[in-house]
Amino acid sequence: MTTFDFDTLVGGGSSIYAVDIAEDQFRTIVLDPSKRFHREAPDPAAAYQELMPAIRFVAGTYWNEVARINRKSVGQRLRELEAALARSAELLVGLNEGLQFDLDVEVINILAMTKALGRQGILPRDTRRELETGLHVIEAMHATVEQALVVVTMSSSRKGRRQSDWKAELFDLMASVAGHLGIEVTTAGSREANPYSTPFTELVFEIERFLPEGMHSESLAACARRIDRARGKGGPKRK
Repeated sequence: MTTFDFDTLVGGGSSIYAVDIAEDQFRTIVLDPSKRFHREAPDPAAAYQELMPAIRFVAGTYWNEVARINRKSVGQRLRELEAALARSAELLVGLNEGLQFDLDVEVINILAMTKALGRQGILPRDTRRELETGLHVIEAMHATVEQALVVVTMSSSRKGRRQSDWKAELFDLMASVAGHLGIEVTTAGSREANPYSTPFTELVFEIERFLPEGMHSESLAACARRIDRARGKGGPKRK
């Protein structure tokens, strides 16, 4: 039988986080270190287009990782939905063929007449068919929810800490941005001044300020170490 991973089941699709970096703000971020490192900065327009809106998907990946959906909560919600659908089908039993209690039949009659109000040429027997179609949808949904409960019960659960894929995505994006700016992708700064201070490290560090707080590096040194750790997660080779 096919096995499922719970995180994959509930985490399919991409999330977007509202990251707002104005083009003039980005221009300042690029120009300030250029002056400090005595290098000419190209027009950052292309780099800005590369950054936005891709950075919003990177931040969305972060939220996918930190806001993990609880298996117990999903199971509880499915059980609640299953009970509600089962109860709805039970209350519409008057639509079924055969002998029914008067109350169940009267409820269906009222529903059918209500749906016919204001609809010329439509009779209660016509709207009854519409109600029957609705009951079939409820029954089909109920069956799907029951199957989903089985799938969740049998799905595997990842153990250990979830991989921080957003760090690799952030690095890959910033490396592409740096390419538009002619910035060397390196964390090796001057030993005499600051060993972690490079145009690339400072660019990443400043962009992090616009991201969710949990994505911020505590210092330039921490940012450089994060970049170095991301090297093994799909980024291009760097000096």
